[in-house]
Amino acid sequence: MDMDVFRQEGINYQSGIHRFGGSQQIYEKYLKKYPMDPTYSELGRALEENNYEEAFRYAHTLKGIVGNLAFDDLYGALLPLVEALRRNELDELDSMFEAVKKEQIRVCRALTQI
Repeated sequence: MDMDVFRQEGINYQSGIHRFGGSQQIYEKYLKKYPMDPTYSELGRALEENNYEEAFRYAHTLKGIVGNLAFDDLYGALLPLVEALRRNELDELDSMFEAVKKEQIRVCRALTQI
C-alpha cells in the first residue's frame, strides 16, 4: 500500500487509524467497505430527483462517514453542499456535487490500493 497515493488522493491515513483507536486492521476493514456503501449513490439519486430533504440527509450522513474515515478532501467538498442543502440554497448544487463526485472518484481510486 502506497501512503503517498493515499495522501495525494486526500486520505489522511494516520488520522484515520487514530480515529479507529489506533487499529490499522479495523481502519482498513472500513476502508475496504467504503466503496460499497450506498450513501454516495443515494445522494446523487436524491439530487437528480430534486428531493432536497432526502439529499440533505444523505449528504450529512456521507459527511460523517468520510469524516470518520479521514477522507479530508472529500469531507471538504461535502461541507458546502451540506450547508447549501440545509439552507435550501439550491443555485449551485450541481457544481457542488461535481466537486464531491471528483473527490469520491479520487478516494475510490486510492482505495483500490488496499
